[in-house]
Amino acid sequence: MPFDKTGTLTLGEPQVTDIVAVSDWTETAVLELAGSAEGRSNHPLAQAIAAHARLLGLSAASAQEVENLTGRGLRASVGGRWIWIGSKRCWWSRVWMFRLNYVKLLDNWKSRRKTVVFVGVEDRAVGLIGVADTVRPEAQTALQDLVRLGVRQTIMLSGDNPRSAATIANQLGVEGFKAGLMPEEKLIAVDELVAVHGLVGMVGDGVNDAPALAHATVGIALGTAKNDIALEAADIALMSADLCKLPFAVGLGQALRRITVQNL
Repeated sequence: MPFDKTGTLTLGEPQVTDIVAVSDWTETAVLELAGSAEGRSNHPLAQAIAAHARLLGLSAASAQEVENLTGRGLRASVGGRWIWIGSKRCWWSRVWMFRLNYVKLLDNWKSRRKTVVFVGVEDRAVGLIGVADTVRPEAQTALQDLVRLGVRQTIMLSGDNPRSAATIANQLGVEGFKAGLMPEEKLIAVDELVAVHGLVGMVGDGVNDAPALAHATVGIALGTAKNDIALEAADIALMSADLCKLPFAVGLGQALRRITVQNL
């Protein structure tokens, strides 16, 4: 059974922990710019950055145009300038030299389970933001209950960097993980699991999980009151974000099948 990481195995309520500015930019200016661009996005990381900017009383300019780059980040027009925010994978051509200057810092962030968000203006990297999420307190118990119910394998599929994903996977005791995945790569991973195991239940909560949810034998959307796309793609919707509801749903399905077979 594959699981999404952010918002599924973690709380999906990340918080900004670090801000680094480059060149003649300041940390405040980087955060203000990022908060303006992220204000119209519903991604957990975007909401964390926008909320942190508001918490510090920074005035967010309205973004005139916003282009979501699924699984990569976004770009937005703010004050007549194009602002881009996302992972190194999306903006590698722009940030690779910048990244070389901060290798030790980035490695330190990743070792502490932080997601790195790059911020740029036009064709220039201006800063990076470290964001950390928290594992759901009930996640490990829920995974153990699923194994007791007969789930043969648990695997985590994440778009996050491999080091952060490995830390979460080890903490929860999942049997394997794949990191740095785009939405279409999550779909491929699910198809591969279906080819090997035959029956696969995918658990996710966001728009990035929708293709994988649709391709799984059973797509299970968690806490779908906040995401219509995941709800449409899934076969089962758990309206609560409590992961302990998942073993209950699996057990209920098993009981229903036993009763149906008995009646037949």
